Amino acid sequence: MKTKIFVKKYKSDIDTLKKNNSLSDILTHEVIGESLIKNHIDLLTITNKKINNINKKGFIEFILGNSEEAKFLRNKYIIKIIPMLNPDGVITGNSRCSLTGYDLNRCWRLSKKKLLKYSPEIYHAIEMIQKTVVNNDIEMFVDMHGHSRKFGTFLYGCNNDDNDKNRCHFNIEKVKEGTGRVFF
Repeated sequence: MKTKIFVKKYKSDIDTLKKNNSLSDILTHEVIGESLIKNHIDLLTITNKKINNINKKGFIEFILGNSEEAKFLRNKYIIKIIPMLNPDGVITGNSRCSLTGYDLNRCWRLSKKKLLKYSPEIYHAIEMIQKTVVNNDIEMFVDMHGHSRKFGTFLYGCNNDDNDKNRCHFNIEKVKEGTGRVFF
Protein backbone atom coordinates (compact mmCIF):
# COMPACT_ATOMS: atom_id res chain seq x y z
CA MET A 1 0.00 0.00 0.00
CA LYS A 2 2.82 2.42 0.90
CA THR A 3 4.44 1.80 -2.50
CA LYS A 4 1.28 2.76 -4.39
CA ILE A 5 0.97 5.94 -2.32
CA PHE A 6 4.64 6.78 -2.95
CA VAL A 7 4.35 6.24 -6.71
CA LYS A 8 1.14 8.29 -6.89
CA LYS A 9 2.86 11.09 -4.92
CA TYR A 10 5.95 10.91 -7.16
CA LYS A 11 3.85 11.24 -10.31
CA SER A 12 1.85 14.05 -8.71
CA ASP A 13 5.07 15.89 -7.75
CA ILE A 14 6.40 15.64 -11.32
CA ASP A 15 3.06 16.86 -12.75
CA THR A 16 3.01 19.77 -10.28
CA LEU A 17 6.52 20.83 -11.32
CA LYS A 18 5.65 20.60 -15.02
CA LYS A 19 2.49 22.70 -14.57
CA ASN A 20 4.14 25.41 -12.44
CA ASN A 21 4.43 28.33 -14.88
CA SER A 22 6.71 30.26 -12.52
CA LEU A 23 9.36 27.56 -13.08
CA SER A 24 9.12 27.44 -16.87
CA ASP A 25 12.20 29.65 -17.35
CA ILE A 26 14.45 27.42 -15.26
CA LEU A 27 12.94 23.92 -15.46
CA THR A 28 12.37 21.57 -18.37
CA HIS A 29 11.06 18.03 -18.21
CA GLU A 30 11.55 15.24 -20.68
CA VAL A 31 11.17 11.49 -20.71
CA ILE A 32 14.51 9.94 -21.63
CA GLY A 33 13.19 6.41 -21.98
CA GLU A 34 10.98 3.72 -20.57
CA SER A 35 11.50 0.91 -18.11
CA LEU A 36 10.70 -2.70 -18.93
CA ILE A 37 7.02 -2.23 -18.09
CA LYS A 38 6.81 1.13 -19.84
CA ASN A 39 7.12 3.45 -16.83
CA HIS A 40 8.66 6.79 -17.74
CA ILE A 41 12.24 7.60 -16.81
CA ASP A 42 11.95 11.32 -16.16
CA LEU A 43 14.73 13.89 -16.54
CA LEU A 44 14.51 17.34 -14.97
CA THR A 45 16.92 19.96 -16.34
CA ILE A 46 17.30 23.00 -14.11
CA THR A 47 19.33 26.05 -15.11
CA ASN A 48 19.18 29.77 -15.73
CA LYS A 49 21.39 29.18 -18.77
CA LYS A 50 19.60 29.25 -22.09
CA ILE A 51 20.23 25.90 -23.70
CA ASN A 52 18.91 24.39 -26.87
CA ASN A 53 17.48 21.27 -25.24
CA ILE A 54 16.20 22.24 -22.25
CA ASN A 55 16.48 13.50 0.14
CA LYS A 56 16.00 14.20 -3.89
CA LYS A 57 12.75 16.06 -3.38
CA GLY A 58 14.48 18.40 -0.92
CA PHE A 59 17.28 19.08 -3.39
CA ILE A 60 14.82 19.65 -6.23
CA GLU A 61 12.83 22.09 -4.09
CA PHE A 62 16.06 23.85 -3.09
CA ILE A 63 17.47 24.17 -6.61
CA LEU A 64 14.13 25.48 -7.92
CA GLY A 65 13.88 27.99 -5.07
CA ASN A 66 14.67 31.69 -4.85
CA SER A 67 17.67 31.54 -2.50
CA GLU A 68 20.87 33.23 -3.63
CA GLU A 69 22.64 29.86 -3.50
CA ALA A 70 20.10 28.21 -5.81
CA LYS A 71 20.25 31.15 -8.24
CA PHE A 72 24.06 31.02 -8.21
CA LEU A 73 24.06 27.30 -9.01
CA ARG A 74 21.49 27.71 -11.80
CA ASN A 75 23.48 30.59 -13.31
CA LYS A 76 26.72 28.62 -13.24
CA TYR A 77 25.56 25.09 -14.05
CA ILE A 78 23.09 23.00 -15.99
CA ILE A 79 21.63 20.58 -13.46
CA LYS A 80 20.13 17.34 -14.72
CA ILE A 81 18.15 15.15 -12.34
CA ILE A 82 16.62 11.75 -12.90
CA PRO A 83 14.26 11.72 -9.91
CA MET A 84 13.55 7.98 -10.08
CA LEU A 85 15.83 5.68 -12.05
CA ASN A 86 14.08 2.47 -11.03
CA PRO A 87 10.32 3.05 -11.40
CA ASP A 88 9.52 -0.64 -11.95
CA GLY A 89 11.43 -1.75 -8.87
CA VAL A 90 9.89 0.94 -6.68
CA ILE A 91 6.38 0.19 -7.94
CA THR A 92 6.83 -3.51 -7.17
CA GLY A 93 8.45 -2.85 -3.78
CA ASN A 94 12.15 -3.31 -4.55
CA SER A 95 13.98 -0.03 -4.87
CA ARG A 96 17.38 -1.61 -5.51
CA CYS A 97 16.75 -4.19 -8.25
CA SER A 98 14.91 -3.96 -11.54
CA LEU A 99 12.21 -6.41 -12.56
CA THR A 100 14.90 -8.57 -14.15
CA GLY A 101 16.69 -8.86 -10.81
CA TYR A 102 19.62 -6.64 -11.78
CA ASP A 103 20.96 -4.34 -9.07
CA LEU A 104 20.81 -1.01 -10.90
CA ASN A 105 23.72 0.23 -8.78
CA ARG A 106 25.99 -2.45 -10.24
CA CYS A 107 25.16 -2.84 -13.94
CA TRP A 108 26.54 0.35 -15.54
CA ARG A 109 29.34 -1.59 -17.26
CA LEU A 110 27.10 -4.08 -19.05
CA SER A 111 27.10 -4.03 -22.84
CA LYS A 112 24.50 -1.86 -24.56
CA LYS A 113 22.72 -5.00 -25.74
CA LYS A 114 22.42 -6.37 -22.19
CA LEU A 115 21.43 -2.97 -20.81
CA LEU A 116 18.61 -2.63 -23.34
CA LYS A 117 17.38 -6.11 -22.47
CA TYR A 118 17.86 -6.16 -18.69
CA SER A 119 18.30 -2.56 -17.50
CA PRO A 120 16.89 -0.05 -20.00
CA GLU A 121 16.79 2.52 -17.19
CA ILE A 122 20.59 2.54 -16.98
CA TYR A 123 20.91 2.45 -20.78
CA HIS A 124 18.79 5.61 -21.11
CA ALA A 125 20.71 7.36 -18.32
CA ILE A 126 24.04 6.59 -20.01
CA GLU A 127 22.71 7.79 -23.38
CA MET A 128 21.53 11.07 -21.82
CA ILE A 129 24.90 11.61 -20.13
CA GLN A 130 26.81 10.83 -23.33
CA LYS A 131 24.66 13.35 -25.24
CA THR A 132 25.27 15.93 -22.51
CA VAL A 133 29.07 15.64 -22.63
CA VAL A 134 29.09 16.41 -26.36
CA ASN A 135 28.51 20.11 -25.57
CA ASN A 136 29.14 20.39 -21.82
CA ASP A 137 31.71 19.29 -19.26
CA ILE A 138 30.33 17.32 -16.35
CA GLU A 139 31.54 19.01 -13.17
CA MET A 140 29.88 16.57 -10.81
CA PHE A 141 28.00 13.28 -10.92
CA VAL A 142 25.94 12.64 -7.79
CA ASP A 143 24.14 9.38 -7.16
CA MET A 144 21.50 10.04 -4.49
CA HIS A 145 19.86 6.94 -3.13
CA GLY A 146 19.16 5.04 0.02
CA HIS A 147 21.50 2.48 1.44
CA SER A 148 20.73 -0.91 2.92
CA ARG A 149 23.07 -0.50 5.91
CA LYS A 150 23.84 3.23 6.28
CA PHE A 151 21.67 5.97 7.69
CA GLY A 152 21.74 9.74 7.34
CA THR A 153 23.30 11.80 4.58
CA PHE A 154 26.52 10.71 2.91
CA LEU A 155 28.26 10.78 -0.46
CA TYR A 156 30.37 8.21 -2.25
CA GLY A 157 33.02 9.21 -4.74
CA CYS A 158 36.09 8.07 -6.60
CA ASN A 159 39.71 9.16 -6.27
CA ASN A 160 40.49 12.41 -8.05
CA ASP A 161 43.66 14.53 -8.07
CA ASP A 162 41.62 17.62 -7.07
CA ASN A 163 40.46 16.04 -3.79
CA ASP A 164 42.07 17.01 -0.50
CA LYS A 165 42.97 13.48 0.43
CA ASN A 166 43.58 14.41 4.07
CA ARG A 167 39.89 15.21 4.45
CA CYS A 168 38.40 12.48 2.26
CA HIS A 169 38.11 8.73 2.21
CA PHE A 170 37.35 7.34 -1.24
CA ASN A 171 37.86 3.85 -2.54
CA ILE A 172 36.68 1.57 -5.29
CA GLU A 173 36.03 -1.93 -4.10
CA LYS A 174 35.66 -4.70 -6.66
CA VAL A 175 31.97 -5.00 -5.80
CA LYS A 176 31.49 -1.29 -6.69
CA GLU A 177 33.02 -1.44 -10.19
CA GLY A 178 29.62 -1.57 -11.92
CA THR A 179 28.26 1.56 -10.21
CA GLY A 180 27.48 4.82 -11.99
CA ARG A 181 30.05 6.82 -10.02
CA VAL A 182 32.85 4.46 -11.12
CA PHE A 183 31.54 4.11 -14.68
CA PHE A 184 31.89 7.86 -15.28
